[in-house]
Amino acid sequence: MQEVRADGNCLFRAIADQLDGDQNNHDTYRQAIVEYIIKCKDDFAPFVEDDVDFETYVEQMKEDAEWGGQIELTACSRLYSVNITIHHLDAPMYVIKNNVEKDCDTLILSYHDGEHYNSVKRARDIDSGEPVCKYKILNQENDNNEQNEKHNNVEEIDDDGGGGEWKISAAEKRKQKRLERKARRQKKEMEKMNRRRNQYNNDNNNNNNSSNTRTRKHYNDKYYSSKHNDDCDEDEVSKLSSAIGTIVL
Repeated sequence: MQEVRADGNCLFRAIADQLDGDQNNHDTYRQAIVEYIIKCKDDFAPFVEDDVDFETYVEQMKEDAEWGGQIELTACSRLYSVNITIHHLDAPMYVIKNNVEKDCDTLILSYHDGEHYNSVKRARDIDSGEPVCKYKILNQENDNNEQNEKHNNVEEIDDDGGGGEWKISAAEKRKQKRLERKARRQKKEMEKMNRRRNQYNNDNNNNNNSSNTRTRKHYNDKYYSSKHNDDCDEDEVSKLSSAIGTIVL
């Protein structure tokens, strides 16, 4: 396995390592994949999360350290005419297959802890700089690669007037946004579950009230029926006593 840097670009680094043999070309692949998503908007827009519109999504995905996922993997498969296999510990292998040709290349990635991708290679190919595919897609100058690596998109923020400064990387800011979106989705799901639970409880209460009403009616009918039978028995006893008295006399 060829490990790539965990800087928010890991998916595109893994793709670059598979296709080009150089993970430092990640931004070129990012931009190409995002442009393909924009070009095929009708295919990808329905899969964008509900809390963000398509235009905002693609603009964010163009930026350094923005995490990629299922949409970007599918776009990569279609754009470069490759299939993709993803290995995940203690989980079934996941395959994205958009090409059926026998000589089609397959990118092999690994997914770790739900947040990081690596490039899977044969042991002898680790750190070789050679791509997994049979051809190189990109061939940029090393100077450009080093320049891209130095561009970390870091903001300096005053430490609340304390005189010092601390830094928040773009990756951390985007991770925080993703967590906020996840929290909003979980909140919506919880509200939906609460509504369903309340509706279920109300239905049960209504059923119980209806059952109690029927039970009270049953016992009332039984009581009055029993009382009527008792009255009939007293009349019969009185008549029988009178008859017996007449016979004795």
